[in-house]
Amino acid sequence: AVDARRDGRLHDEVRRLRDRLDALDMTPAGYARARLRRANIAFNAPDRMQLNETKDIELVLSDDKSVSELKRRLQEEGRQVGAHIRTADVMEATLTGAAFKIEEIAPSQQAVSRGVTKWKWEIEPTQTGTRRLHLTVTALVAVNGKDRRQAVRTFERTLEVESVAVGMPSKLAGFFTDNWQWIVTTLLIPLLAYVVQRRRRTTAS
Repeated sequence: AVDARRDGRLHDEVRRLRDRLDALDMTPAGYARARLRRANIAFNAPDRMQLNETKDIELVLSDDKSVSELKRRLQEEGRQVGAHIRTADVMEATLTGAAFKIEEIAPSQQAVSRGVTKWKWEIEPTQTGTRRLHLTVTALVAVNGKDRRQAVRTFERTLEVESVAVGMPSKLAGFFTDNWQWIVTTLLIPLLAYVVQRRRRTTAS
């Protein structure tokens, strides 16, 4: 009777273990998610820009720095945003937006080690109005030690940026800045020569 009870308990333990294994996600994506570790990120989010103005968006990630510490490391202007995410040894960060010119300053895929990993983009709105940028962070996990990596998206955020038309004073300032050599040689120098010549004539008479 004792052996029967022992066998019954063993059978129950085996069944519960099988149920737990069946509940586990053994797909490549599930395997990849199981290997992720905790980390923090922070990034700047500009709320308002002039049309054709350029600004930088900076993203920093660390698994041993707090969100507050990461925010203090941001050097670009704009609202600061922090979040807790899951990370892997290789991460990919992308920034997209149909109404923006976006230049990638740091590689989109980077190896993550101790310390801080940094991404950066230069953005320029090409249309006015409230426009959207899409920031995504993805973990790239090697599956079964193979070269192929499973992508697991760990963070996604839509940023709204108001793009406004450039005012007339700014346009004039930009015109003079971009064309000062032409203005000097075509307008100012002939005007100065005319003034000097008029003074000489006045003095001579």
